[in-house]
Amino acid sequence: MFPTPSSAASEPSSQQVLSWVMSNTCKAMQDGVLEWTKQGLFHAGCLEQPERVMQDEVLAPQDMYAPGIKREGVDRIAAAMTERAIQEAKPQAKALSLMREICANSSRYGEGHLVLTGLTADEECEREMEQEEEEEEEREVQVAKVEPAAENDWVWTMAARSPLELPSAAGVMPLKRLTEKLQPESLRSIKWSESILITRNFMMTVLDNSEGAFLRPIQSLVVFPNEQVLLISEREADVLLEQLYKQQTIAQLPANAGQVPVLVTRGYAAAAASHQSGPPQLPMLALGVKLPLGPLSPSGKALMPMDALVSLQLLNGETVYRLRQHRELLHGLMRRNLEGAESLVSLRGRESLLPKSQLQEACNDVLHS
Repeated sequence: MFPTPSSAASEPSSQQVLSWVMSNTCKAMQDGVLEWTKQGLFHAGCLEQPERVMQDEVLAPQDMYAPGIKREGVDRIAAAMTERAIQEAKPQAKALSLMREICANSSRYGEGHLVLTGLTADEECEREMEQEEEEEEEREVQVAKVEPAAENDWVWTMAARSPLELPSAAGVMPLKRLTEKLQPESLRSIKWSESILITRNFMMTVLDNSEGAFLRPIQSLVVFPNEQVLLISEREADVLLEQLYKQQTIAQLPANAGQVPVLVTRGYAAAAASHQSGPPQLPMLALGVKLPLGPLSPSGKALMPMDALVSLQLLNGETVYRLRQHRELLHGLMRRNLEGAESLVSLRGRESLLPKSQLQEACNDVLHS
């Protein structure tokens, strides 16, 4: 097996690689035994009777489903298939000997391997059986009923130039306090940006969220002059906007506008990063002043650190990263951690977006694009 994500920094040994290859090879061989048995018996049955190459199509549900679907050992199924082939073909000595040999080898290589099958089904029926087997293997998870957590009211301090200068009632804390609760372990091993902080209201979505299963969507955030990013809840953003409206923000941009926090949505922050030059594009609100439209803060710096933006997109379960620099940072976070990527998109209900996405590619050893 490959190393766990916690030890992803170390390269796997040659013995580990060979063990993984051998394990996959054995499984692939066991999965193919029945198909090889079927093809071999058909070939043996046609050796002396070439006219048997043409077969009637099986369409009647009774013929396909009569035996039922059950879990059987490969060796037993191979023996039953062989006996049926012998009864139908009535082979001579040579073909009979070949069928017996096929049965013996199938029993040998398929011993102890169980499959879900109906002995008389044709290929169409087998495809339906494979689908039923996949559904049977899925783990049914019933989410327990939980109570939503009540949010704590607090008043924004307009003079604050850092999240840590906000009132203690805001409960500002590092993002790590949230991510260390996530399951499985592969999510906790991700090195999230240390520039991101959260409020207590953002973290507390339900009364009991010990496994971090009820993550709040990332919608509103505040970027401070010291490049720290504070994630706030939807209700906190609404209260803050109301507070700004009541204070009637200044129409003219003051000289120290680059030293004020900026309220922005996650979507705008991601779009701003993709417009690194050119005319102003996006509206943003400074706390206490009006900012011009544009992808850059008034100081000329990027709106937020690039690693913080990538961490926000990843925590939100996003699978598309437009900029090459973002994909390189993502690769540094998710290399050899496909389990973590699958868990993140599952928490956000975006499982269908992961296959062949840039997030999935970032989990490979080498980033190709």
